[in-house]
Amino acid sequence: MEYEKRIKELLDAVSTLLDSNNELGERLSQSMEENQALKSRIAVLEGELSRGRRSRYGKSSEKSHGGPSNKGKTKEEQEEDYIRNGSKKGVPVEETDEEDDEADEVTSSAASKEYDGSNRPDKYNTMHADICVIHECDLEKLKELGYTGRNLPVM
Repeated sequence: MEYEKRIKELLDAVSTLLDSNNELGERLSQSMEENQALKSRIAVLEGELSRGRRSRYGKSSEKSHGGPSNKGKTKEEQEEDYIRNGSKKGVPVEETDEEDDEADEVTSSAASKEYDGSNRPDKYNTMHADICVIHECDLEKLKELGYTGRNLPVM
């Protein structure tokens, strides 16, 4: 009888340990999912931070390091793709024919309106400096008034 009582206590202890082990396993899986979500969020925020720093401080090398998949995309689009997809270089992006047509229209309009970073205006306003107006006046009166300018003709 003593052995049966001891075995029953041990079985109760094992079932309690099994229940706690299952609970801990569920907690661990939830924690791992949260960890993955936080890691992806960190990657997105680091990408945004690096893009902000590049736009604020510039970059020592402005050469494009992108492969053939980055052709036709602006630098901002490439950064957005990298932020969204992370470093998944082996994953091809599939586009339909309609998306290709829209992308062609967008790139053609972007190519026609290239950004000019020289801060020059699109149109210059001329001052019509070629028109010369001569005001007739008495130069002797100007000398009497005390004006001795450089443009005063000598007579």
